[in-house]
This record gives sequence, structure tokens and C-alpha cells, in this order.
Amino acid sequence: MINGHKIVALCMARIHDEDSYKFIERLSNMLVSRGHRLFVYSTNSDLFQRTPSDVAQKAVYELIPYDLVDVVAIMEEKINDKSVVEDIIRRARNAGKPVITVGNAYEGCGNIQFAYEKGFEKVVKHVIVEHGLLDLHLIAGMPNNSFSDDRIAVFRRVLEENGGVFREDMVSYGYFWSGPTKEVVEKLVREKRVPRGIICCNDIMAVTTCTTLKKFGYSVPRDVLVTGFDGIDEIQYSEPPITSCQCRFEDIADQLAECVDQDYSTYPQMRIKISPFLIRSESCGCMKGMHANACEQLTELNNRFFLYQDDEYALTELSARIQTSKTMEEASACLNSHYQVNELCILLRREMTDDTRNPLEPLIGDPFGDNLIVFFDADDQENFKPYDMKRQEIIPKLAERVEKPYPLIFSVINFLMIPMGYVCFYFWGLDKMRLGKIPQVVSVLNNALGSLRNVRYQQNLNRRIENMYKVDALTNLYNRNSFYQAFNQLKEKYESEGISPELTIIFADVDGLKQINDQYGHTEGDVAIRIAARALRAACPENALCVRFGGDEMIAVTDEECEEGEIRRRFEQYIQERNQELNKPYNISASLGVFTAKQARELDFEALMKEADEAMYQEKRAKKAAAAKR
Repeated sequence: MINGHKIVALCMARIHDEDSYKFIERLSNMLVSRGHRLFVYSTNSDLFQRTPSDVAQKAVYELIPYDLVDVVAIMEEKINDKSVVEDIIRRARNAGKPVITVGNAYEGCGNIQFAYEKGFEKVVKHVIVEHGLLDLHLIAGMPNNSFSDDRIAVFRRVLEENGGVFREDMVSYGYFWSGPTKEVVEKLVREKRVPRGIICCNDIMAVTTCTTLKKFGYSVPRDVLVTGFDGIDEIQYSEPPITSCQCRFEDIADQLAECVDQDYSTYPQMRIKISPFLIRSESCGCMKGMHANACEQLTELNNRFFLYQDDEYALTELSARIQTSKTMEEASACLNSHYQVNELCILLRREMTDDTRNPLEPLIGDPFGDNLIVFFDADDQENFKPYDMKRQEIIPKLAERVEKPYPLIFSVINFLMIPMGYVCFYFWGLDKMRLGKIPQVVSVLNNALGSLRNVRYQQNLNRRIENMYKVDALTNLYNRNSFYQAFNQLKEKYESEGISPELTIIFADVDGLKQINDQYGHTEGDVAIRIAARALRAACPENALCVRFGGDEMIAVTDEECEEGEIRRRFEQYIQERNQELNKPYNISASLGVFTAKQARELDFEALMKEADEAMYQEKRAKKAAAAKR
């Protein structure tokens, strides 16, 4: 519960389907009218194929905040991977939350489903009893499919109850689709077995049956009576309009909204069946059909198609801009000004913004982690920059958004099987166009952000490879070649600007390195060299060019104003702190030589180094003399 509102978490698939839109719109409105709110968790596919993308997409159901949710509803008949349904139920039970499934019933869960058998029985009885036909053929879905088997059983029972004789050759399989159905009808024509009536197990097959019969000169319903099942919009535009039986998802939504206010303890026994209603039309000879305005529908479809093409072009351009961004901040800014990206926020797992992380490296544990980056928020576009957010907050300003009368719709952003984060859509007005755009927008984000991750990782690898050739492995300072390149660039810069800079060169050399190597080994000698190098880096200005010149000799060059005493102090302090920290059996020490050239007209590095080298050796001689006196 949030702000006194009960929260219903709806798990489903293919939110962009026509019936999904009708269902969500009605359910959200009914819940809001009761003071409740809807969170929708959806995948773009039905998960039937179990593709790599499906594996990543189904992580959306792991986003459900069970500490805030009151009821979990599952559109079971939309999700074709039943192991996913079982996993959602298990998680909800572990959290002590009640579950209602829409589709098949599961133990311990409430259930709402269409009485498909009763609905199909209405169609069959209408043909056999009201039209008096027994010369029939049934085009079922596919073999060994529960929907097909149930409808075959209904067909056989009603036929035999009314004096007909059932034969196996009265059934063919159209696989719920047009291609196989066309082959079935063509075979009936070829074998001269076209019956007086054809009953189809769904509307797509019924429309195809009418079209194919007409091609062979048969008239529907004068020669052959045809019926369908489901009540999809297309039956109104068929010629003739199809008699069918409609399963209204709005009725499911009404019933589900009522259940939210009931005692949750009654859910395990809840079994609600909603009967579809018969649609009498012209394909069976009932003369009053539902003729729709085909011209109006065609205009709408054309408009949607051309708008889709425009959207696709604009989103492709957006994807290219994101993929070529230099930083995540720049990529986020691409979204700020894009008209196609609104009414949504994008959250990425913190690790997904790390350009040192291999994009193909599998994630461990929760696919979204505890720490997120708010990559984009359409409600906060002015001067927006990505920022950190805890996963438990779900989305920015959650409590404020829950007060709005719209559902929150969640979808996973994934690339190469790995969830990168999620999108939350909060459409002010639900319509087919908005829900239909969800998979389009998510697909663009998948490819754009996934490719950006790959590019940034490759760039990071390139930098690391470059550094391998530029940097001395032991000290992490420049090697000689890289140093000379950097020094010459500095020299060319001043020559082109006509500037005579003041340059300071610092020469560092480890004291007593031979004794450390001889007594404790070269590994310990490397430790001394590394500490001296870090001390030089720490003592010099940030822009100084630091190089391991050879052995234990290190040099730094800077054009910043330096105070020799301060450089020496920081150098010695760093080394002494490391001596205390490491507690080695030897004392690390190094000598410095510092030389500053005033108004150096010619940047002769060798000459400058010679001066600094002499200053360093003066210090070494002074140290030896002081040690001899002790």
C-alpha cells in the first residue's frame, strides 16, 4: 500500500496487443474508481520461444516490490512459459501476498477465466440447433493443444446430442493461423468434401475460410455456413461479417477489480468463469450483421502505419546519437530534447555505467542490484543529469506519481541476454498508440544503450592497451618514448605561441638500491623504486610529465610555478609515511635534484636534465658526508 492506495501488481506479456489495451484501460479505471492503483510488469514477447531476449525480459517480474504490493494478478494465458508463472506465484507466496491468475487455475491462487467451452458450445449449438445443420467440418487449432482438444470434445458432444454422427475426418487442423487454414479448405475443395457448414476454432481461421471458399466460387452463407470464435475486430470487416463468440477482457477486468476489495483469505477457493456471448452475423445466414466502416478503419490503419514509420525513423536517429555519445551524461541529454521520449523514466543498474566492466560478463544475484542510476526522467528534463538512486525507491517521486490516476508500466532494458535496467512508462492517457509504442521504444533503448556500453568498453580497452605502451609497468610513470613525445608536444606548443616558459626539472634517484637488491632481493628493490616514483608523482604539480628514465632514475618536468622546498617536503613526507606503513627491514630513501630554467627560449631537455642531475648528486654527496660524520 502506498499513500493509502492498495497496489495491484499485474504480470502479463505482449502489452501492445489489442485485447491487452482494452484490459489494462478498463482495469486501471476500475481500480482508480475504488481508490486503488495498478503497476503493470510486462514482456514484449509471450516467452514461448525462450530466446536469449526472453531470458532477460522475464526479469521484469523480479521488479515487483512485494513490501508495497497488496495483490498480484497474473495474465497466465498471455505468458507462454509456465515456469515463469510458477516462479511469480512462489515469490508472492514467500512474501505473503495473495495471487489471482487469469487463465489456468493454480493451487492456492484465486482464478478468473473465460468459460471457453460454454462459449464454443453456444456457437456449435447455434449452427446445429438453430440452423439445423449436421453436415459439418471443424477446423481446430493444433494437435495435442488443450484449447483444440476441448473444442473438439464440445463439437462431438453437441453433434451427437442432436442426432449427428461424429467421424475423425470431420476435423482438420488450421493451427490457429491463416496459412494452414487455407491449405485445409483447399484440400476439402480438391477432395470434393466441402460440407454445408464449417466451424472454426478462432476468427482468423474463419476469415481465411471465407476468403478461400470465395476464391473457388463458393458463396458464404448460401453454399457454406462459416463461424469463428474470439470476437476480434477483424470479423466486422470480413465479407461477409463473421458469426463468432466474443471473450471480453473488459469483463475480466471488472471482475478482477471487484476481487481486490474482497477478503484475501477467500482467494484459494475463488473460481470465477465468465461466459463469452454469441455474436450472430451474416456468415451463418443470420442477416443482421455488424458491418463496420471499412474506409474509416483503413484510414486509421494507414495513419497508424505512416506514424509508425515516422516514429521508427526518429527513434533510429535517436539511437545513433546515443551510440555515438562520449559520456553517459551526453547520452542522457540526447533523450532530453527528443519528442518521441516522454511520459517515462529510465533506470540503469549502477554497474551498467562502468566502462571497465565487460558487457558480456554475467551478473550475479539480483539482475538489477541495489544501486541504480536514474538515467532519464521525462518529468525532470530541465538541466537533468543522471543521478544515483536506491533500488528500493523503484522510481523517482514514487509517492507523488501514485497519486496520479494512471498505471505504472514496467519493461526491462536488456542487451545480449543481460538486463541493464528498466523503463517505467506513466502515460496520462491510455490508448492503442501509446501501448503499441512500448516495444518500439524499449527495442531502441536496448540497442542504443547496449551498443553504447560496448563502445565505451572497447574505448576503455584501447586506452589500457595504449597505456601498456606509454607507461612503465613498475612505476606507472611514462616510459622514455612516451615522455619524449609528450615533451616535444609541449615544446611545439610553446614555440607556436612564441612563449618562453619557466621550466622546472626534478631528478630523483633511489639511495642504496644496490644494497637493497643484494641483501633482500630485486623484488624488494622494485618496492623501493615504486615508492620513490609515487613520491615524485605526489610531490609534483598535477600536470607534470613524470618518467622512469632508467633503473632507479626518475624525472619530472613541469611548467607550473614550483617552490623547491615544498617539493622536497612533500617528497620526503610521502617516503617516510610509506616506511612507517610498510615497516621493512630497510629504510627507503631517495635523493632529489631540482633545477628551474627562467625564460627558457630553447627547451633543450638534455641540458636541463644535466643541471638537475648535478643538483641531485650534490644531495647524494651531502647525505654520504653526513652519514660518515655519524
